[in-house]
Amino acid sequence: MIPSSDNVESLLKQPRVLVLSEEDGFLTIYRKVCGKFPVRGNLVPDAHLAAFLLQYGAE
Repeated sequence: MIPSSDNVESLLKQPRVLVLSEEDGFLTIYRKVCGKFPVRGNLVPDAHLAAFLLQYGAE
């Protein structure tokens, strides 16, 4: 049996895989997302994901 970390490592080696992370300006985008509706509880990770996607050009 292959440990899950080996599976992740194998996936990350694929040529079309791009690991994304927050870049400069993320906090500004996150604050804008949070300013549009009340963010608390279960909505916090959703707001983070929305800001993350906006940072990479999702509409």
